[in-house]
Amino acid sequence: MQWIVGLNMLRFFAIILIVIYHFFRSFMPGGFLAIEIFFALSGYLLGTKLLSKSYQEKQKSPLSFVKKRFFKLWPPLLACVLISLSFALFSPKELLVGLQKDTLAALTFSTNIFELISGASYEETISPNLFEHTWFLALEFQLCLILPFFIYLAMRKVSRKNGLRLCLTYSTALSLLSAGLMYAYGTIFEMRDRAYFAPDTQAFAFFGGVALAAWRQLRPISKRHRRLPALLFLSVSSAALILFSFSVTYERATAGFLQLTAILSLSLIDSILYLQKTRTSALKIMRPLEFLGKYAFGIYLYHWPLMLLLPRIFGINQATNFVITLILSLVLSVLTGFILNRNIKTRLAALPMPALLSAIALILTPLSSNIMDEIREAKSDKSVTVSVNYLQTPRLDKITTEMEALAKTAKESAAQDEPVNLASVSPNDASVLVIGDSVTLGAKAALESKIMDVYVDAEESRGIEKAHTILDTVAASGDVPPIVIVSLTTNERIFTDGIMQEIVDAARGSRVIFVTGYAGELQPRETQNAAIKDFANSHDNVYYADWWEVAISDMSLLYDDHIHLNPEGREAYANLIYNSIDQTGGIL
Repeated sequence: MQWIVGLNMLRFFAIILIVIYHFFRSFMPGGFLAIEIFFALSGYLLGTKLLSKSYQEKQKSPLSFVKKRFFKLWPPLLACVLISLSFALFSPKELLVGLQKDTLAALTFSTNIFELISGASYEETISPNLFEHTWFLALEFQLCLILPFFIYLAMRKVSRKNGLRLCLTYSTALSLLSAGLMYAYGTIFEMRDRAYFAPDTQAFAFFGGVALAAWRQLRPISKRHRRLPALLFLSVSSAALILFSFSVTYERATAGFLQLTAILSLSLIDSILYLQKTRTSALKIMRPLEFLGKYAFGIYLYHWPLMLLLPRIFGINQATNFVITLILSLVLSVLTGFILNRNIKTRLAALPMPALLSAIALILTPLSSNIMDEIREAKSDKSVTVSVNYLQTPRLDKITTEMEALAKTAKESAAQDEPVNLASVSPNDASVLVIGDSVTLGAKAALESKIMDVYVDAEESRGIEKAHTILDTVAASGDVPPIVIVSLTTNERIFTDGIMQEIVDAARGSRVIFVTGYAGELQPRETQNAAIKDFANSHDNVYYADWWEVAISDMSLLYDDHIHLNPEGREAYANLIYNSIDQTGGIL
């Protein structure tokens, strides 16, 4: 079937967006949306198979399909787990606490359920989960448990055409229901991780693909169909997906962008079907992409653990890690695919060494860590923040020392007595309102001791888009403080004049001071900082405090992640905020 060539290219398009997102989130914050392409493709291809006339005539039981699907997905997953654990044996063990649980979840197709139960966040974790990305595989298998029974019930005791109509109706209804649940959980109730990980809220693209499969069984594509509309849909859908990948953030995704991505994915699939049906061969220039697309599933499996482990084993930088990870993921995908397609003796012969290394890695990996426990305890205290998720220390012999220092400093900071005076009990009573992220949260005590009558509202992983909402909430209960400090540059967000103008408007005439940021050598936030300075220079009553200039000139103020503040850094940060208030008019 010639259209498979085009669909393999679509797989390659999706995996590239996802890998770039995992490596360069500040560059492509919405690359994760491409996961909906895989869901839509799976729904379409599996639906096409189950609804085909030949499959229906064989009257196979739904359980036989589930069994076959399990043995299609589990062997490559097992190979990925064994190879990843073999690499993990050579990485710092403190960063792999909980590896046993993560491995069990991956091999039982339940990673998404484990993530939901543990309250894990998709974007913020304390220590890396080597198999977090298998939530997608787990969710797809869970949907595959439902699909054959769903189609069996729709097709039984009716004519083929009526069965296809029922399947089209039911799958469309399920897709719309799932899309609505995604919006409700993610946007109305703000339970984004619940919306992103759960099968009921992530089923819309999958069942949308099943609906497309039923529709194409009812209305097959013929050679007389014109190619121009298909080319137009293909171009527009591709452009829209690329645009979303560069602009949509995780916080906004459930408000309709994931659902719209599913629709665009179905449009891409159908457009490719038209083009491949009306043209008997793919262009030669596309053949390498078709080859890479065949191994997209393997690249997806291997790229995440390699991305996490290679810098910790070899101390390589992010750009080098990106190139090596892509190449090695492709090589491992081809190699394991070759082995898994051999006879049983060949498969068993390839098993002992990675199995042995994996067993050793699991045995040596601690179930818990005093250092990690102290960091978690410190993170639960709202006066301090530490993060080892971004720890990129090249020298392995420094990692444990650095983590011990983080834990010790955090513990000491959390144990400090509250400053006498000064912090307001509510933002409406304060003279200065500081809205910040994890950097600000770490400096909360220093700010409260330095600045009279200040109220600090800060939390981890907060982005710029939250600031105007916070100000609206403050205004709804009283007056906005006369001075508003906005320090939200740590996390990957796109700063625009429109977003900053919303904040200024929400400040209701108060003086607004934006704080520039620094987030490590690989993502220094120069674009954000330039936008802040340009906006402040062109607006009255808007100023900026240049933390980037302070941080870049004295790295000793930062931990080795080059993001978060050590005790000296917290004092320097508080001094910068204090001086910026004084230099722009002081507290009135």
